[in-house]
Amino acid sequence: MLESSPLTAGEIMTSPIVTAAADTPLRVVIRQMLTGGFSGVPVVDAEGRAIGMITEGDFLRWSEELNPKARWWLDMLADGHELAENFLREIKEHHALVGAVMAPGVVGVSAATPIRDAAALLVERHVKRVPVLEDGKPVGMITRRDLVRAMLPSV
Repeated sequence: MLESSPLTAGEIMTSPIVTAAADTPLRVVIRQMLTGGFSGVPVVDAEGRAIGMITEGDFLRWSEELNPKARWWLDMLADGHELAENFLREIKEHHALVGAVMAPGVVGVSAATPIRDAAALLVERHVKRVPVLEDGKPVGMITRRDLVRAMLPSV
């Protein structure tokens, strides 16, 4: 159905979108995702160019990765090792930022990309969303839901 569609990414993308900087606290992004009803956001640099993505899946993988580390720290404390408060705070602050969790690198499409190509990209990359980029800056997002919605007129 999408193969013959004349629609482009720019015509079906969700816009405007929320973005996050690498130094954004995770709790801020999680709150935005939950209240906004979306499952991922592009991570941008100071100029607004996409440098990565952060998704619900990244949060889950990250929390699984931290479990062994957390157990190690608990073992150190249980063994009577006293860890400096500043050191613990640094560890907590570093791991509580988007940059510690995000998937670096972004594969996006332009607004002129045919939706069949955007759909193929989602399938090939095994992702649920792809940002629409203009000069490297996210201007919209295409999700699987957007693609399914685009199929409705032809069903």
